Amino acid sequence: MKLFSNEGNPAALKILVAGSFSGRTVPFELVTTDDARFQAPCRLPVLELDSGGFLFSSNASARLLWPPSVDCEVEIDQWLEWESTQLQPTLVNALNMGNKVDAGIRNMLSTCLKRLESALNSRDFLVGGVLSVADVVVWPTLYPVAMETKLHQDWLAGHSAILRWFKRFQDEPRVQSVVKHLNLKTGMASHQQMLSAMWFPSSIVSERSYSRLLSTSSSVEGTVKDVPVTEEELRSAAEAWENGAARRPKPKPRTVPV
Repeated sequence: MKLFSNEGNPAALKILVAGSFSGRTVPFELVTTDDARFQAPCRLPVLELDSGGFLFSSNASARLLWPPSVDCEVEIDQWLEWESTQLQPTLVNALNMGNKVDAGIRNMLSTCLKRLESALNSRDFLVGGVLSVADVVVWPTLYPVAMETKLHQDWLAGHSAILRWFKRFQDEPRVQSVVKHLNLKTGMASHQQMLSAMWFPSSIVSERSYSRLLSTSSSVEGTVKDVPVTEEELRSAAEAWENGAARRPKPKPRTVPV
């Protein structure tokens, strides 16, 4: 196997850390987003398999390198799915808005962080109280926020369980080694490196756009007036229902041969 990624992409952390914890050394090559070897538009990181195929999902790659045990794989897969469809797209939208995060996205981000905080309140790690690929996948997603002072204060203040978990994971020697190797940046710089080489689900609707959608719908509905049906139209419809078949033209007899 071999991993390809652009420089400073925190998503590559998932794969390299998963390989480190599973005891598998994954060769790593820095590439650019216009590398002709990969699909266009380019999506990085990419894990090249021994079979010659490529995995473009960092979560699937991390799970492949560090597969969960049978007794906890359902819960771990739920966290991997949640991270890719809820947490990461919400954070991306929030970071893209800069200092003007609207209420809709802010509420969605708050919901995600509350779920994570609740899960970590009574345990050290996400699943079974032991470090697993679920932690390996979620931690890098929070890295740009947790490592930037202002974002940390704005979004993570009051989430003591998340911060405690983040620090515990960060202090792992194998994690520190990978972070140093990738030359990761923090805050928006880290976010931009990831954004330049990835795409995310666009199913999130901000409160602003949702309000516009509602107002547009209401204005359209307000311009349409119901036209009352007259008694004559009702009688014609009833008569057509009862006797319409009898008034149809009879089919012409077929001549054989034609």
